[in-house]
Amino acid sequence: MSHRNARDDRIPTDLPLPDYLEWARKRNDELYSAGTDGAHFRSHMWDFVRFCAAHPRLRGLSARDAFQQISNAQLKDGGNLSWADSFDSDDPAVEFLATWDKVRVPAGDDILTLAVALGKERPLHPKNCISQRYGLYISIAGRLQELRPGDYINLPVERLGKALSVDGRTISYYARLALTDGCISLIAKHHKPSGTAAKYEFHSERFNMETGEELDPEDNSHFHKDCKDSQDCEESKDEDEKEMTNRTSEEAERRTGAAGFGCDLKRELGKLSSTERKHKMEGSSVSERRKLLQKQRQLLQSKNKEQVS
Repeated sequence: MSHRNARDDRIPTDLPLPDYLEWARKRNDELYSAGTDGAHFRSHMWDFVRFCAAHPRLRGLSARDAFQQISNAQLKDGGNLSWADSFDSDDPAVEFLATWDKVRVPAGDDILTLAVALGKERPLHPKNCISQRYGLYISIAGRLQELRPGDYINLPVERLGKALSVDGRTISYYARLALTDGCISLIAKHHKPSGTAAKYEFHSERFNMETGEELDPEDNSHFHKDCKDSQDCEESKDEDEKEMTNRTSEEAERRTGAAGFGCDLKRELGKLSSTERKHKMEGSSVSERRKLLQKQRQLLQSKNKEQVS
């Protein structure tokens, strides 16, 4: 059973570059017109760029170097590739450069095979790794996620079993342990009737993907963010408590003397809603309102005397 996508079958990378470019352009148009695999949601030249990345003359080049090689290639008609006529794009040169950098796996390359090779070449080193093969399983998952940034990954039991020389049951053990260790998360379970494989996410933030070392909590940016949020919350709480203490002290000082009456009066009225305050003033008897006005008059007189003295 082939694991390649249908769009990657029969890629004639042994052709000279000019002939290969003619083939790649025509095949790109066929795939885009058919609308297979969500083609219309990608760049019009997506498959053309993947095909180009697979040719020996272009493989491994930078985007600008690849663009220059393609632009200089002399086609059968004696001319060069016309970017404007070949692709539906406002600026095909810029679109090629942007698309080239997005292609992680050239056409015809198997992404899992590449991830296995990268996992062996640049292994990850999880802390408290239970076995060498489990460490390689984590490495393959991590490198596979690098090849599919921001997307899910599949960890097929049978193929990984062959790659690690273990049976399918052991691969299932590795998957459960990786879930428990927090290295991967299950996004969608395997659906047997439809043959849909389980989907996972590898938590690359737990590792330094350059050195392969698993980070300590204090080196993890996510840990720092959580810690900072908690610290900010505690500092805010301390400030609130300090402000409340100062306010209580100030109010205790203001309660002495005639000025304290105004503070107490405002406090009492402030505890009531606007409707209740209105009822308190309007719904009270004439004598009660008179007493309240008299107290307010006395308060003003006391303040005037304090200012004069």
